[in-house]
Amino acid sequence: MDRTIDTFDKEDSVMENTQHAGGSSDLRGGEAFGFGDDEGSLPVDPAPYPDLSHATPQAGEPRDLRLLSDIELELCVEIGRARLPLRQLLALTPGSVVELDRALGEPVDVLVNGKLVARGQIVTIAEEFGVRISEIVDPSVEPPPSKRRG
Repeated sequence: MDRTIDTFDKEDSVMENTQHAGGSSDLRGGEAFGFGDDEGSLPVDPAPYPDLSHATPQAGEPRDLRLLSDIELELCVEIGRARLPLRQLLALTPGSVVELDRALGEPVDVLVNGKLVARGQIVTIAEEFGVRISEIVDPSVEPPPSKRRG
């Protein structure tokens, strides 16, 4: 199917802008743009795109995420936070103790790229720390204000 696109005629704002900028006032057929013919229209053919409607998963259908499986993300475990006035921060020295807002034994937050995704317990694995996941956080539920990042 052949379609045509009409080019600008002299009343168009593009034409007015071209005239004010010192350009040619004759844009019939699009010659000033390097295309067109004397009749003021161009033949345009539609681009052939494959039908993708059958390849797109519908809402609720599982998706194949293997394509994303090698993307590296930053996982961070937060054991607690503290707010300090600048004077106390500047007074910290080796051996200083900073009290955090978490009780001993309370679950720690597991963050992926800064977003809370789980909670768990600190464990040791061959003289290194680890986290045993105890809860996956529902992303639709807002965390309590004391646990909110920021």
